[in-house]
Amino acid sequence: TVSEPLLHEVFSVLQCVHHLLLTSTRQSESPCALGNKLAPQCRTFLNQHRVRLIELLNEFSAIFAPKNSPLSPGSTPHIELADPHAPLTLDILTPYWPRW
Repeated sequence: TVSEPLLHEVFSVLQCVHHLLLTSTRQSESPCALGNKLAPQCRTFLNQHRVRLIELLNEFSAIFAPKNSPLSPGSTPHIELADPHAPLTLDILTPYWPRW
């Protein structure tokens, strides 16, 4: 099982990404852009646990969905919210944890 503090740290990263996507003018961002815009404590968490942001977001595919660019089919997909109106709560995250 996952400790409560670790779950809250992961949730904090996901909340930050969720907020960044909600406030993005395009409603999607590249994983690199998201990583650069993350709050410092979120980047620290990812570095300490040696997790790439894209790997973490892929674990929560019902919340964060890759979006391929029609202009560059082979490029790295951007990330968008699967459902921008769905709330992000710990209850939503628990069924996905832990696969990583």
